[in-house]
Amino acid sequence: MIFSLTSRGLISCISAFALSSCFALSAIADDIDVYNAKIANQKKPNVLFVLDYSGSMASSINGVPKITILKNAMAELLDNNLNRINAGLGPMYDTKTTGIKWPISELSADANTVDPGIPAGMFTVRDMIKQQVDAGSTGVATATVDALVQSAKYYRGLPVTHNDTTITSNHKPDLWDGISGEYAGGFENASLASTYSPSNAYNEDLSGIYYCDDYSTSGGPDFCADKTVFNCVARTPGDAQTAGFERFTNLWGNYQQCQYTRNAAWVGARYNSPATQTCQSNSIILISDGLPNVVTDGASLQSVAGTSLSGCEDLSTSTFAASTSYSTGGNCAIEILQALSSTDVNPSIAGSAVKTYTIGFDLDNVGETFMRQLAVAGDGDFYSADEPGELSDALNAILDEILGGSENFAELSIDVNNATFSHDNRAYFSLFAPGTRQSWQGNLKGYFVESGGLVDITGNAATVVSAGGLQFSETAQSFWSSEVDGNDVLKGGASAKLANATRNLYTYVGDTIPSGGVNLASGSGNLLQSTNSSITAEMMGLASGSTQRETALDWIQTAPMGDPLHTKSVTLNYGTSRVVYISTNQGFLHAFDASNPVDYATGIDTSGGNELFAFMPKRLLANLPALEANSNDPGHIYGLDGSITRWHDDLDNDGVVDTGETVLLIVGMRRGGNAYYALDVSNPLSPVLKWKIDGDDADFPRLAQSWSRMSLIKVSDGGTHKKVLAFAAGYDAALQDDSTGLVESKGNAIYMIDKDKNKLWEVDSDDHDDMDYSIASDLTIINSDSDTESLADRIYVGDVAGQLWRVDFGDIDNTPEVEKLADFRAENQKFFYPPSVAFNQSYSGNYLSITIGSGNRTDPLEQSIVNNLYMIRDTAIATSLPAGFTTVTHSLLHDATNNPIESTNSSTASDAALDLESKRGWRIRLPAGEKSLSSPITFEGKVLATTFLADPSVSDSLCGYTTMGKLYSMRVDNAAPLGFSSDDPPPPPGDPNSRTRLLNGTGIPSSPVIVFPENSGNVQIYVDKEAVGLFDQTINSVYWHAR
Repeated sequence: MIFSLTSRGLISCISAFALSSCFALSAIADDIDVYNAKIANQKKPNVLFVLDYSGSMASSINGVPKITILKNAMAELLDNNLNRINAGLGPMYDTKTTGIKWPISELSADANTVDPGIPAGMFTVRDMIKQQVDAGSTGVATATVDALVQSAKYYRGLPVTHNDTTITSNHKPDLWDGISGEYAGGFENASLASTYSPSNAYNEDLSGIYYCDDYSTSGGPDFCADKTVFNCVARTPGDAQTAGFERFTNLWGNYQQCQYTRNAAWVGARYNSPATQTCQSNSIILISDGLPNVVTDGASLQSVAGTSLSGCEDLSTSTFAASTSYSTGGNCAIEILQALSSTDVNPSIAGSAVKTYTIGFDLDNVGETFMRQLAVAGDGDFYSADEPGELSDALNAILDEILGGSENFAELSIDVNNATFSHDNRAYFSLFAPGTRQSWQGNLKGYFVESGGLVDITGNAATVVSAGGLQFSETAQSFWSSEVDGNDVLKGGASAKLANATRNLYTYVGDTIPSGGVNLASGSGNLLQSTNSSITAEMMGLASGSTQRETALDWIQTAPMGDPLHTKSVTLNYGTSRVVYISTNQGFLHAFDASNPVDYATGIDTSGGNELFAFMPKRLLANLPALEANSNDPGHIYGLDGSITRWHDDLDNDGVVDTGETVLLIVGMRRGGNAYYALDVSNPLSPVLKWKIDGDDADFPRLAQSWSRMSLIKVSDGGTHKKVLAFAAGYDAALQDDSTGLVESKGNAIYMIDKDKNKLWEVDSDDHDDMDYSIASDLTIINSDSDTESLADRIYVGDVAGQLWRVDFGDIDNTPEVEKLADFRAENQKFFYPPSVAFNQSYSGNYLSITIGSGNRTDPLEQSIVNNLYMIRDTAIATSLPAGFTTVTHSLLHDATNNPIESTNSSTASDAALDLESKRGWRIRLPAGEKSLSSPITFEGKVLATTFLADPSVSDSLCGYTTMGKLYSMRVDNAAPLGFSSDDPPPPPGDPNSRTRLLNGTGIPSSPVIVFPENSGNVQIYVDKEAVGLFDQTINSVYWHAR
């Protein structure tokens, strides 16, 4: 196979609080390791499975009983997630519900550690759950609510009452039978003794002395409340627990330990709640195929619903109004799950609420409505499964959601209105859900931009600051979403439109692209589907005749979107319609109808978002089998993960793709490969593949992974003015990944090509001896002499060795001047993002400020390197660098780290001002491990820059691997702190910390984005989805640069 994976071979161990775990991190570092480390370092989530064993589960799908399909899916899930979750088997219900059939435990643990009756070394927890699932048989009715009552009581650690039974023998648990190798001998619906304390609560031998513990003095339960006790002794948490309390965790403190005698076989017990640790999620996964028709209205229901059956919403008049036979059988389920999801099940542990996810297995419409209601009440999600494979997919998707979250790397995408020179009111976000599988799901979601921040299609605030940082509000409804989708990547947005769509999926399998291009929509030869015989198994990395070919090609027809890790969407206005384009690691360039919504003021509009087409390059077909399987094997699958550039020949300069005008999209691959692809999307319903270039082309031998975004510029070529595309040669992962020193590598070039991909110009090590290292960055290209033709004539860019280049080219038919403006190789600096260039006036002379930050994007968790923010003054504004020019090093820069120029000590401030005047700029030394992983922006004498810092140290007060983003605001001339909005008071003099503020996100922050709202006197600054600044709109265009 040729798909790109992040290799996984380095095993690291991190102790997370009391839980020690080993996990695999990338042997080849990458920025997704931020999320891999968080997932690996978090405590395994608690998951309780609640399974429907009603009579309808005996019916068949394609000749296979649904109960068999369920058992097989559960076995597969447990096998594939051995080290991902703690799992327990909750109620298996039909007419009556069982209790808890296995306590939530680590799947790989020896079953003997849970139940000492099982011989050590014989079975794992996974084995026992599989055995318990397999032992169940179908019954008659469907007691869904009773099953949820038992589950809620278990999570809350409430008394064990077994459906409020008054029959003592109904409490008798199964015991391990060493001869048969299974549980036997108890009442079929009783919980296992290992799920409650004391574990000997049922004992038919009434002789002897027993012990109970009373935690009430420390705010805990009193296990002695219903007993006649004697010989009570004060105990502390460090004292050994008594027999019968083997699995109980003391969460409260000091207690009384008492003796008692018993006169009954059942003396009562409490469930051992699995919610015993901070920073650990708790979930229920409910799988059902039928409508609830049995419910027990008793003390147990009231204890978890907060009311009796009559006090709950009567679903028989709403959800089940058309199903008279089911009457009130589902009542109180919503109230039970709302209570679980909205309050901590363990009052001593903040964040210990329980989410409930539901899977409707071959359900009718009424049943699906009910299961959806339960998912909403439980703050989880609903999944539908009508086929065996869909049940497994739903289970895996839920676990991925439990383990992952909603993240984005790229900044918001917002377009400019050419008529008003302001920004559009619609912004789009490239989102992804991190997980432990090879492929992550993603989405494209849109929101309106208002003066106070982002709002959804209802006009309400779209974001909220939570304990986990800034996220989309749980009540937010994004563009095109038929329901509230909140912070859930997998819900709503463009991705939700794909499941039921008839899609136009294209590829091109020819060896060469004809000179006129290939109309992908013409004929069936370019269709990405199993009926296209041109797509061979060999192209997909499979053996000839492999059935995986058809499986993968059929799967992709309705597959949700892949992750757009580093891609920023691009919107095109076609006059009567708008289309937003985005690429993903699934390997597609997608085109989505973005004509609507236009404004929330006219009412909620969920139209739009339909996919017009998606194109996958031939080289990425080999990824499809692995994408479909999506295993837990190491390595992330990469596809089209680079930037998108648009080349619009806009004849009337109105920003609209009119009839007769052409528009070309060029997309890179980043870690997906060393190629660029160009598509003519002048007609978005009939895309044309125009060309590709890659490292195998003779004209581009230095081309490495295509990280650098192509810049559309206008240049002079032999006196003729023409548009060209300029880009750097990219990142050589094979040599640069995890390199600890200077490594000469590919990617060490800058190219210019015309619209037909003909190479017009190149700069490489032949032009300067030190241009030996990858240039992964975008280019900053300017018109240095501000001529009226806006002809580009200079490039600024950094490389991964810490060198900053200035390339003057004037007319590209002439030999360029290649100069090393700065060299920080000695400090092990790396530049992955372009500098910000701005014109500045000063009493000592005008200059261009070249502002850039260092940091290794491929290793964001690295802690030892000291990175910097730099501002270098280039005084040769419209001329060549002077003869004898000296390359800037650290010694030629003023150290502004501690803000000495604003020191309250006048002597210190005076010396700093003189030092700055004599130097070629300034630098700010970042704390060890802090990195600049985006491009800064400069405007009105201000510099805004974001940084990222990961802290791998473990603290009992923090959950998981701690990461944070910072925003810097400072003067461009001397790095003195500035406010973050026009209304901010002046920062305290001399305080360097006032130039930074913490961002509300926890991932790697994007570059700051300037937004000019229409009809507004303000300028907004966004980082990711957070509005971080508001300034008076006095910004003027002071310098032309390529976009």
